[in-house]
Amino acid sequence: KKTGFLFWTMARGFLSYLYPFARGKSVLVEPLDGHKDLHIMSGMALCATASLHIISHIIGTVPGIMQAKDASNLNAIVGCANEATTSGYMKGIDFGFLQWPSCPFREIPRTIEEVLFKTMPGLTGILLLALLWAMYYTAKDQRRKNHFDLFWYVHNVGIVLWPALLFMHGTNGWIGTGFPLVAFTAFLPITLYAWSRIGRSLRYILFAGRAVKILHARVRPGKGGGADGALTYLKISPPPCLWRFKPGMYAF
Repeated sequence: KKTGFLFWTMARGFLSYLYPFARGKSVLVEPLDGHKDLHIMSGMALCATASLHIISHIIGTVPGIMQAKDASNLNAIVGCANEATTSGYMKGIDFGFLQWPSCPFREIPRTIEEVLFKTMPGLTGILLLALLWAMYYTAKDQRRKNHFDLFWYVHNVGIVLWPALLFMHGTNGWIGTGFPLVAFTAFLPITLYAWSRIGRSLRYILFAGRAVKILHARVRPGKGGGADGALTYLKISPPPCLWRFKPGMYAF
């Protein structure tokens, strides 16, 4: 759910289309105007819930797998080995090589290294943790201001890798519905964000430096001649298509 909300708050094109329906209704306008703050808040919530998720696996799942007597005992409790009897499980779904190790279990991972690095949930969990840390580290306020390019590149890599790794994380179907939950909780927000991003990319490829140019620019310095409180005035020629101005749209 946190992933879906993160992508909702990044779908600027979609948020712009919501403004006409929110006009005059502060209870709707404020969340739209505060999408950046909501994005940061949901990112912090994601870090907190990821920590709880990891702790739960460390004290429950990992020891449970390692201490199982044999493969039959482990197969008795995982959903992928009991499709017919597991409530809500989607039958007949096979992710092939992504389901690693194959289910039902033939051998049991007996060491922490095998659980973490020789299973798809374990390996993708490590990669998700590393990616989450990298995005958190580069997004800290001072680092973002001093190294914005690094922040931008890490986040753009994360935007692609995070949902892909989450999907792979759930392909084993040990618990849940037998289909990665991110497909249910984040598919629509990710699609809306992708639609906004593709439109933005097309406008850049087709019109940047040609139909779209900066016609005039003026910078009013801030306090003490610095950036604090500074204002920038830009006059830009609009693209001939793929864009139409509406009040409340974001310049990005």
